[in-house]
Amino acid sequence: NVIVESLICGTPVVSTDCPSGPNEVLKKEYLSSCGDYKELGHAMKNVLNNGYDFSSVKIDGFRMEKIIDMWCDICKVIA
Repeated sequence: NVIVESLICGTPVVSTDCPSGPNEVLKKEYLSSCGDYKELGHAMKNVLNNGYDFSSVKIDGFRMEKIIDMWCDICKVIA
């Protein structure tokens, strides 16, 4: 959740492309292979030199309104 929370707050994020889903939110240029510290450093340097394209992140599915709707749908199913 910290990736989405940071992006919503306007904080640029780079991450390793671990199995838990950063690639569902971030563009490839903001991701590095797990354990590749040079690639991670390159992604950080790229953001520092070129800025961050917040329009490219995919956080709409994580917005509060969407999550509330999902929880309401789940509650209807188990009720």
